[in-house]
Parts: sequence; structure tokens; C-alpha cells
Amino acid sequence: MPASMASSSLYLLDEQTVYTKPRPSGTENLTALYGLTELASSVARVDAQGQKRKLRKSYKNHISDLPGKHVIPTANPQQPSSFSLLQLARQPPRIDPSRPPPPLQPPLNQTLLSDALALDRTPATGIPDVDVSLLAAPSYGNGQQATKMTRNGVVTQGTPDSDYDSSGAKKNRKKKRREDSVGSGSDLKRLKR
Repeated sequence: MPASMASSSLYLLDEQTVYTKPRPSGTENLTALYGLTELASSVARVDAQGQKRKLRKSYKNHISDLPGKHVIPTANPQQPSSFSLLQLARQPPRIDPSRPPPPLQPPLNQTLLSDALALDRTPATGIPDVDVSLLAAPSYGNGQQATKMTRNGVVTQGTPDSDYDSSGAKKNRKKKRREDSVGSGSDLKRLKR
């Protein structure tokens, strides 16, 4: 194990090591150091005389294929709808120093929170005031009548267990070719066994 590593697998600085300043440093003029002065002056917004030049390359050419408007609206006091989010971001915050700051939210009661968010087992008698029969689908095999809506909009009554055999497995249905004078004879009709 290296000397700079502790037993807890953390890296520590070795006090005997002498560290040198990296080259190049961030405090140096990196543009001149790497020979980019001529390139920087050719794309600079302000020329050597201090005059602002118009930018030759606009961002609008790069975003022209994007949907939406690419013009930042200017402020128009007669039209409040011309107010943009950029102008809103540039506004100073509207805090009145003569008024006291708003009160902070009081801390939440930890006992109340732990009681409200506790996940205990449901009692054997069920949850009080909750009718679980409203939540469940009808169980098969109890002989109750079930309603079924067909494609034609006809409501039929039947027992839910009529599609299931005595073991609870779903019964197989037979397919029969339906002979229609209009159709080609390839329509299939499902019949219950």
C-alpha cells in the first residue's frame, strides 16, 4: 500500500512531497501564450480604436431551423403583453426593506408526521369504514350474476363461473365457420362449449 493511502482507503497528502506550480497557470495570458492573439482580435466585438463593430456571425443563423420566434421583444409601456421573461429576470427583486421579512414556516410536528406516515399491518377485522367489496372484482365460483356488454350493446346476464370448469381453469371455446351469403365464408364465430 502506498504511503499516501490510509488504512481506511482514503487518499491523504504526503507532507514530504513538494508540489510545483502547474504550467501554464490560469493567471497567465493564455491567448498570447498559445498564439491566438490575431484570431481573438479578428472576432473581437471592440476593435483596436475602441469602436464597437457589428458582429459578422449571428446566432440567428444557427437557430433558424428551430421552431418558434427568434426575436426578443422590446419593452413597450403601452402594451403590457410585450413584457418578456428576459425583462422580468433583469428586474431587481421587489423587497421592501422597511417591512420585516416574512415569517419562516414553523417546523413540522415529528410525532404527527410519524403517526400519519406509519405503515402498520391491517387488523384482522379490516380497515374501519372501508368497504373492500367496492374495490375488488367479482370472484369466480360464488354463483353471483355477472353482467357483460357485447359488441352490439346488449347486456347479458350470466354466472361468472360459466366460463370455468370445476378446477378453476378456463374452458376452451370451439371455433366454427360462419356461412354468410354476403361474406366470403372466412368469418369465424366463437361458440361456448
